[in-house]
Amino acid sequence: MSDVRERKTRYPGIYEYDTRLGVTRYLFRIRDREGKSIKRRGFTSMARAREARSELEAEIRSGSYASMSSGRVTVALCWEHYRDSKSTRLKPSSLSSLERSWASYVEPRWEGSRSLR
Repeated sequence: MSDVRERKTRYPGIYEYDTRLGVTRYLFRIRDREGKSIKRRGFTSMARAREARSELEAEIRSGSYASMSSGRVTVALCWEHYRDSKSTRLKPSSLSSLERSWASYVEPRWEGSRSLR
């Protein structure tokens, strides 16, 4: 693993670091209800890191946050996260092809099943 030096920022739990290419990125750490540390990294701006941290804190407070290790994550939830992550990078035609495949083949069989991870 690379030697990444995290530097404190003026916001608690949010740190900045430099990638191997010298680009500054941001990360945050918080704890879930069980006290387990959650780390998210790779944010290109401090504002985006703060926004993501606030969203995750709200999910934890409302009880809707489910870590992969908790056993509460369903295949449908994984699909939603996957689709959301791809929606900004794929052309609409590619995204609609993925959605058709999900609806035709995966959803009928696996939607309510727990994730294997």
